[in-house]
Amino acid sequence: MLGDTLVPALQLLGTGAGYAPMRSTFVVWVERWFNDIGIPEKADLIGFNNMVGQLISPTSDADLDMWILGWMDSFFHTRFGEAGSGGLNFVRYSNPEFDVLATQLQEETDLVKAQLLVRDMQSFLAEDLPHITLFSTTISDVFRSSRVKFPYANILDGIQVSSGLQCRALIQ
Repeated sequence: MLGDTLVPALQLLGTGAGYAPMRSTFVVWVERWFNDIGIPEKADLIGFNNMVGQLISPTSDADLDMWILGWMDSFFHTRFGEAGSGGLNFVRYSNPEFDVLATQLQEETDLVKAQLLVRDMQSFLAEDLPHITLFSTTISDVFRSSRVKFPYANILDGIQVSSGLQCRALIQ
């Protein structure tokens, strides 16, 4: 209770352990922590497709309190629309300066310039906080660097999830 006002019960939506064991465990822990401090919160673990269906529902604003979902690069550019209209920008993040950088990144072919654009984009996300990264699983990529050359190797969550990045490797 805050003063004499009860905190309303909240729902935290997350994917089940079959889809993402670490994420579902974190959802359960968040539920526990909320309840420990007196905020009635219930974790609801459902299938990924069902969750996305709820997020893009036209009534998502009224139906959902909170959710935990994995990273998707299309969360933040306004061209991806809003939740409820079928878009993936669930948090309705809108920053024209971020959009300009994101568009430039899609067209950039120089790695150093692309890195600078990403750093600038991350600065906006760190300042505006449209989402908060809760955790990232540690992944060790193993390959023989004397025989295999990637254009990059330091990627959050490892090279296995380099979706959208150049994935050609030079094999010697």
